[in-house]
Amino acid sequence: MKTEETFNEDDYPNEEFHTVTPGSTLYSIANLHEGLTLTELFELNPGIDPWNLQPGQEVRVSPAESTHYHTVAPYDTLYGIAGLHEGVTVNDLYELNPGIDARNLQVGSTIRVK
Repeated sequence: MKTEETFNEDDYPNEEFHTVTPGSTLYSIANLHEGLTLTELFELNPGIDPWNLQPGQEVRVSPAESTHYHTVAPYDTLYGIAGLHEGVTVNDLYELNPGIDARNLQVGSTIRVK
């Protein structure tokens, strides 16, 4: 979003932005992004003026996802690590860590859990 201050997308690597085009409205932007409501769009962009959208303006359309890691300790297993993190399954760990070898977890290495 560009209002009083300018946001650089590189400063927000886990967030998604929409670039305003001529004729865009907040309603049309919300409809382009599945699951995004107009209320959420206002919450993601405090201070945005819906009557003064400018072509090229960046509007935040998704919140930052927080990424969490687990540091492998002696005797850790993927099952045990998943059990330590609410809502995380062993399958989630495989998806978040492509190529991970469950039989060769290195003590001190980090595993993404969210």
